[in-house]
Amino acid sequence: MGNRFVTKNTNSNVLTDEDIKNNYKAFLEDNPSGRMDKKRFLHWYDLLKPDFDIKDEVACENAFAAFDKNKDGTIDFKEFTTALAFLRPNTVEAHVDLFFQMLVRLSAVV
Repeated sequence: MGNRFVTKNTNSNVLTDEDIKNNYKAFLEDNPSGRMDKKRFLHWYDLLKPDFDIKDEVACENAFAAFDKNKDGTIDFKEFTTALAFLRPNTVEAHVDLFFQMLVRLSAVV
């Protein structure tokens, strides 16, 4: 898969539709069932953490648990992307803006 997952566009903090589609494809290549377990989540977080302020594995585990809505030990792409959005550095306003942008775009992709 090449471990390529875009967390921000090179020109801005906003992901394009194409970025999200590519991320979804990468997610499915790494998780063919469409579900990611905590081990894979921690792996991806470790790869992406230079883009994030939070370096703490406990914070990562808490984020995973918070977005594992049905508590089956896995998260889907929407939950994964939402968790990453909340782990990214920025202001609260930026998190909220990014969250709603992703919800709108994800509804068109998934």
